[in-house]
Amino acid sequence: MKGYPKSFYPVLMITVLLLLVTGGLLIPTLLDVNLEWSVPWRLHGDWQISVSAMHTTVSFMMIAIVGSLWNIHMRAGWRHRKHWRSGISLVVMMFYLLVTAIGIYYLSNERLMIFAAVTHLVAGLLVFALFIYHAIIGYQSVQHHRKSAHKVPSKL
Repeated sequence: MKGYPKSFYPVLMITVLLLLVTGGLLIPTLLDVNLEWSVPWRLHGDWQISVSAMHTTVSFMMIAIVGSLWNIHMRAGWRHRKHWRSGISLVVMMFYLLVTAIGIYYLSNERLMIFAAVTHLVAGLLVFALFIYHAIIGYQSVQHHRKSAHKVPSKL
C-alpha cells in the first residue's frame, strides 16, 4: 500500500485474521448461550473470557488501523473515485460492528442484546467478505495499471 511502511499491510492482514479467528471461536457460544441452539462444542469459562478479551483487544487495533487508513488510503480513493463503494460499505459496516459490540456488552434488554450479538456476527462476516472483495479489486486495479504503464506504443 502506497504511503505506508512495509509492515503495515502484514499487520492489517494479521489483524483481520485474528478478528476472524477469535470471532469464529465465539460463534458456538453465541449460538448455545444466546440462541439456545444445541452445538457440539463451545468455549467455556476462562477460555471464553480470554478469547472475548482478545477479540476486543484486536478490534481496538483495527480501529487504529482504520484511522491510519483514513489519512492516505481512504482519502486518496475518494479523491480518485477508486473502489469507493466497497470502501464506504466497509467503513459503514465497521461502524455498525462498533455500535453492536457496545450493545453486546451494555444493553440491559436481553432481546436487544441478542439482536446486537446476532447482527454483529452477520456484519462481521459481511465485513470480511467485503474486505476480501475490496482487496481483490484493488489488486486487480494495480495489476492493470502496471500492465498499461509498461506497454510500448506501436509505431505505424
